[in-house]
Amino acid sequence: MLYGAALAMAWALSISQDIIARFEGQRFRLPSRVYAEPPVLARGLDVTRFKILDRLSNAGYRRVSARPVGPGQYDVEPDRVEVGVRAFTGGDRKLPAYRVVLDLADGRVTQVSSPDRKVTPPYAIEPEVVSGLFERVWEERELVRVGDTPRDLVNAILATEDSRFLDHAGIDPIGIARALVTNLRSGSVQEGGSTITQQLVKNLFLTPERTLSRKVREAGMALVLDALYDKDEILDVYLNAIYLGQRGAMGIYGVGEAARYYFGKPLKDLSTGECAMLGGIIRSPGRFDPYRHPDAARERRAVVLKRMVATHRLTPEQAERASRAPLSQSYAPGPPEGAPYFVDMLRDELESAYSDKTLTAGGLRVMSTLDPVLQHEAERAVSDGVERLEKQRDEHHPEGDPSRLQAVLIELDPDTGSIRSMVGGRDYRSSPYNRAVRSRRQPGSLFKPFLYARALEGKGDFRPTLATPVEDREITVKYERQVWKPTNYDGRYRGVVPIHEALAQSLNTPAVRIWQKVGATALRERLVSVGFGGKLPAVPALALGAADVTPLEVARAYGVLASGGLRSEPTTVRAVVDANGTVLTRTRPRATRVMDPEVAYLVTWTLQEVLDTGTGASARALGLERPAAGKTGTTDDYRDAWFAGYLPGRVVVVWVGRDNNEPVGMVGARAALPIWVDYVTHTSWWPPDELMAPEGVDFAEVDPETGMLATAACPHSQRLPFAAGTQPTRPCPLHPTLLDRVREPDGMPSDASTRSRQEEAPPPRSKPAPNERDDGTWDWLKGLF
Repeated sequence: MLYGAALAMAWALSISQDIIARFEGQRFRLPSRVYAEPPVLARGLDVTRFKILDRLSNAGYRRVSARPVGPGQYDVEPDRVEVGVRAFTGGDRKLPAYRVVLDLADGRVTQVSSPDRKVTPPYAIEPEVVSGLFERVWEERELVRVGDTPRDLVNAILATEDSRFLDHAGIDPIGIARALVTNLRSGSVQEGGSTITQQLVKNLFLTPERTLSRKVREAGMALVLDALYDKDEILDVYLNAIYLGQRGAMGIYGVGEAARYYFGKPLKDLSTGECAMLGGIIRSPGRFDPYRHPDAARERRAVVLKRMVATHRLTPEQAERASRAPLSQSYAPGPPEGAPYFVDMLRDELESAYSDKTLTAGGLRVMSTLDPVLQHEAERAVSDGVERLEKQRDEHHPEGDPSRLQAVLIELDPDTGSIRSMVGGRDYRSSPYNRAVRSRRQPGSLFKPFLYARALEGKGDFRPTLATPVEDREITVKYERQVWKPTNYDGRYRGVVPIHEALAQSLNTPAVRIWQKVGATALRERLVSVGFGGKLPAVPALALGAADVTPLEVARAYGVLASGGLRSEPTTVRAVVDANGTVLTRTRPRATRVMDPEVAYLVTWTLQEVLDTGTGASARALGLERPAAGKTGTTDDYRDAWFAGYLPGRVVVVWVGRDNNEPVGMVGARAALPIWVDYVTHTSWWPPDELMAPEGVDFAEVDPETGMLATAACPHSQRLPFAAGTQPTRPCPLHPTLLDRVREPDGMPSDASTRSRQEEAPPPRSKPAPNERDDGTWDWLKGLF
């Protein structure tokens, strides 16, 4: 007996120091917080699409009618918005509290000013909190103490979780016996036998395994903890550590944060009914969520109120009034899902760059690249898009079914690599697998722009331009004792077409002929240079997308085209700041030149044709009005549907498919492009801008039938871009003018007429007018092939 007691005492002493260290470390530590990109206010901003009022509300600002506004307040009038920006220390700059005024006209900002002149442009608002990181777990906490907690909430928790908490020594044999009887009578689990101290020990020190040895350790450690600390100290930690629900990838821990999440108010303002509801959620946050399961939540509240009356913590009259109160219908401000796929990638990026000691230090500010409004619209566009496709096809698959349609949407800034929004699947709860980063799928025709880019760079005697004709006929390719006969997606052949039309119409046989000229090694090198990883087989089908890539790799590669040939590495982190405001590290954009700007623009110009007259022309009918470039992609048997596109400063990629790789049954223009257009049109809050040609690009009027310089006699002409010095110099032979028939002494045709056409040509623009297109017969060129 004495020997056993001695052993128990020795064990208690051995673990007491560990308990003290862990318990003290958990008492009042703030989690590290992840912040979104600070919203920038500037002239030209469409405040409705930018959702300025939602952004202010989500950041905790209050609307007032008095001026001047104070920090954390804003005032709205039809032609004016005034904001009292709170002081904030981020990774890029330290902002004092200041006022900013937006003058409006027709829903756009016409002028931005700061009356107190404390800061200089650009003017920004403090960013929203996206998520919290505590002990490497995504969660959010708001620290509270027992003295600051409503008495009704403490009583509700004690009544349901541990009614003898103030009397026992860490474990409660009487409570265990009472819970056993109650549960046997009801036929279900209505009460638990674990004390609050035991629950705390389980959460802080032990694994969740259900074994007798763990239960014995839990009881012993609860006795030690109760001996080391008083009841208020234990309750302090419990109130801040208890799990109370989930918001996307982020757990809700502690009663302070739960009050804001479920009821949209500070803890001190909770009513008796709300206190009972919050106390009742502890047993099973998913089952008793008042918004997802209101009936179960209402019943649970009634049980808690009854227990509070039975333990003399509430009068019957108070309980009756509280039971009649409606359930609150106000979730806390902020993104409802916390951008779960984005924060999962951010966590991976942090863990690869920073030590555990840094990440778990507490109080860090992680400044991310996320725009919450873009993220919300991305989630909406994906959800609406896949539901629309399922209705069109009359599909009905349950959650978790690998046959269910999935979709990915990514937006990044091509100049910095900053990821602005990310959706890795249609529903994070049912499938947290991030397809945007981890899923490798064939890209189909998304490789073609890089094939043509490599061709336009020139190789030996093969130095084509956008006007260079290429055959669109049946072709047979022999390689490695195999025979491959690619066909166009529509089964038709057009004879001879210029390169820009072959790409805009996504024709397969011209692409294979270009591949034969470029070579397998050169194409692979080009694909690697723009950011594609994984295996890239040196086979002819690589020209048509016969490789596995991730949507994020596609976004990075199309960012090269959008930025004029510069490759930036995708990132979710801008900076990490410690609790004292010291910048621990800052992500500085690093761009590498991997393509000549002239070549990048030639491809961009052609990809604008995709949206005007090519395979993506339906985008205009869907509502896309501003200049944009992009490419559709569809794989064999319609298993993957893609659209990758870009506007100035924005690259957006959409993928639609199934996890089991079964056919989607639709091309990229039908499945992915509508989601892309929906998202882009709802998030374009700056005035439209052109995709401008760089220096080193010249434009020339060419005959669409021959690709030669248009003459005054040509019935049609088209203005095409060329790298300086590569534009055609000979006039169109099908439509010569009288001057063209005159021979110079050296026997060459005169270029007087073509010179006049070039001089009279209008300024460059991003896309041809509809009447400048002509399909032509190219009969005279057929002998060239």
